[in-house]
Amino acid sequence: MRSKLSAIINSIITFGLIVVVFATPLLFTDLLTEFFEIPKVAFIIGSSLVLLTLWALSWVVKGKVLITRTPLDIPLLLLLVIVIVSAIFSPLQHIAIFGNLPRVHGSAASIVAYILIYFIPSSNSNPSQNYCLCTTRICCWQLLDHPTCLLWAISTI
Repeated sequence: MRSKLSAIINSIITFGLIVVVFATPLLFTDLLTEFFEIPKVAFIIGSSLVLLTLWALSWVVKGKVLITRTPLDIPLLLLLVIVIVSAIFSPLQHIAIFGNLPRVHGSAASIVAYILIYFIPSSNSNPSQNYCLCTTRICCWQLLDHPTCLLWAISTI
């Protein structure tokens, strides 16, 4: 029962990560003064909190905390500590934590969300899936980000 529930939670986390990767570039709204950045960062922060909750739930179901070690763990954790300490000791804490509207990218909340979005997939799949997932993400982002690459990929087919 526990292994089945754990597999379901891992599938939900994987699906959630795929949704985050493909839906984030498509989010925008005209209800705010900044059309593109605020909806994307808010979506990433919200989805990272949901995925963190699912990740913690998978730890409870498995009965142990599993975090896969990668070469980027220590630098990212040092960055996380620096961001949190600088936000705490900032003269304008609310701007350091939430950003200066309409520029919220680079705030402590967004950097923490980005670091969580790194740790969740790296700890939720085996190393062969990590390599395949990373390669697929890079290829998809490059093709979607650069129209000339997309045109070249279509012309070679």
